[in-house]
Amino acid sequence: MMAPSPEAYHACRRDLTMVIRSGLLIAFVLLLVSLLVYTYHYSGEGEAGLVGTNPIENYLSVPGLIDGLLALHVEAFMTLAIVVLALTPVAGVFTGLYHMHRRGDRELAMISTTVFILLLLGLFVIGPLLK
Repeated sequence: MMAPSPEAYHACRRDLTMVIRSGLLIAFVLLLVSLLVYTYHYSGEGEAGLVGTNPIENYLSVPGLIDGLLALHVEAFMTLAIVVLALTPVAGVFTGLYHMHRRGDRELAMISTTVFILLLLGLFVIGPLLK
C-alpha cells in the first residue's frame, strides 16, 4: 500500500474536519435554540410541562418530522438536531470513503464501506427495532 501524497492527505483531513465541524455546529445551534424556545414555551406549566412527556415522540418518523418542520413545531426542530447529530459520523465516514476510493486505496475504501454500512444498519434497522 502506497502512502498518500501530502496534498491528498491534507485534502482528506480538511474535508473530514469540515464535515464533522459543520454537522456538530448545525446540531448544536438547532438543539440550543429549540431547547430555549421549548423551555420558554412550557415554563409556565412547571416541571411536569417541561419533562412530563416525550416532546419528540410525534416526530420520529419521516412524515411526522416533515409535517412538524413545516408547521414550525419546536419539538420537530429538536428532533432534527438529534438526527443531524446522529448522521454527522456517517457523513464523516462517507467523506473518508470518498477520499480512499478517489486515491485508489482499495483496502481502506473497503474498510470505510463496511463501517459506513454498519453505521447505516445500526441507525436505520437495528435502532428502530430496539425502540
